[in-house]
Amino acid sequence: MFPRCVRHATSSVVLLGCLGLSGCGLMMHEMMTSSLPTFEATEKMWPALHPNEGRVVVYWPRLPAGGMSIFAPGGGAIAPVYLDDGQPISINDETFLFADLSPGRHKVEFKLAALRPRTSVSLDVKAGTYTYVKLGANQFLDSGPVVVDAETARRDLQSLKHHRKEIVPANRSGSQAR
Repeated sequence: MFPRCVRHATSSVVLLGCLGLSGCGLMMHEMMTSSLPTFEATEKMWPALHPNEGRVVVYWPRLPAGGMSIFAPGGGAIAPVYLDDGQPISINDETFLFADLSPGRHKVEFKLAALRPRTSVSLDVKAGTYTYVKLGANQFLDSGPVVVDAETARRDLQSLKHHRKEIVPANRSGSQAR
């Protein structure tokens, strides 16, 4: 028979798996995102935009079915965003991030799950302007990121939270996943 420590470890793994699949992961996601600042609060505290840069706001609306997914059992998906092939920046569904970039052509890439390919959108950043990128993924389809107009983005962003408590551009905050 198996030693007691192996039986307890196995029981713990099974219990955690059941909790994750039953929606407790969604509750943990909700608890985590509820403590983050809203778009409105974040926007008021943004650092001034340098005159030689443009601001790119990347957001991921709530996944359908509350994030229930085979890629994120229990809800609350987390995925990397890549700015110009740089280091990945983690983002949760129902959150957003912003980055200040030099004028010119840039690329935003998104990868929902290990077995799915990166999807990307190219955008032209202009100094002193804002560009909004919506991550268009759900549990079953990955339409990739798309550039959206300010009116659509601001409407979508009203219910979202900043991806961290620290309100600095994601490409300068040290928030990039390693």
